[in-house]
Amino acid sequence: MEGPEGRSFLLPSGNWVNKVVKLEVNCYLLCAMGFAEESAWHARTRLQAIGIKTPIIGLKTGTLIGSARTSAPVELLISLFIGEEGDRPLPDGLLLAGGQACGNQLLADPRVHRLIEKMAAAERPTGFLQPIFFPLIELLNQKGINQPFWLQERQDTADFMNIFIQQLSRVKRASQQVKPT
Repeated sequence: MEGPEGRSFLLPSGNWVNKVVKLEVNCYLLCAMGFAEESAWHARTRLQAIGIKTPIIGLKTGTLIGSARTSAPVELLISLFIGEEGDRPLPDGLLLAGGQACGNQLLADPRVHRLIEKMAAAERPTGFLQPIFFPLIELLNQKGINQPFWLQERQDTADFMNIFIQQLSRVKRASQQVKPT
């Protein structure tokens, strides 16, 4: 199964789509200790299989331990995008790992809120993987962030990722269009 780099990928309808436009797309996976590995690894594997760069963003340096006790190194710090170390360009898309322990940490960190606010302002897709930590979404809604978030909820990861990949491709194509002067 392939995707936005000029290859085919499967839509939720069961139809295959061939993207002929080559896109350099990235999507960051934001995780914290205790994240739900199954949906996070499935999503990351799916994105990487179609050529989408998917580094793991962490709240601090080191190794993350998931809820099932597997580990993953933090590849980028959130502070590179928000906070004390400056402002790097935003990713084309952002996925937030699920799970209670992970969600509590994301909820407690104001840099996470600011990153999601910036993603919303730039109209870049932000998705929440299973199991979704709804208190974070509720807080974002209370803050007036009115971007429609992409929620995996009851969808299996494959169906959710097909929809999310469509959004990534749409946003990237729109950002690469030349505006007339």
